[in-house]
Amino acid sequence: MHSKPSRRPFSLALRLTFFISLSTILAFIAFTWFMLHSVENHFAEQDVSDLQQISTTLNRIL
Repeated sequence: MHSKPSRRPFSLALRLTFFISLSTILAFIAFTWFMLHSVENHFAEQDVSDLQQISTTLNRIL
């Protein structure tokens, strides 16, 4: 009966490189999401402020 030879595990350097790369990619994705969310909220707040100023001006005129 032939038994399959056991495969050697990947080298420590390869495993570390993989996990560090994965961690870096996940950190960049999280940072990108945070920045996009912050910018979107910032512009929404600016739009509300501008619309309130326009509304106040129009109410004063009318």
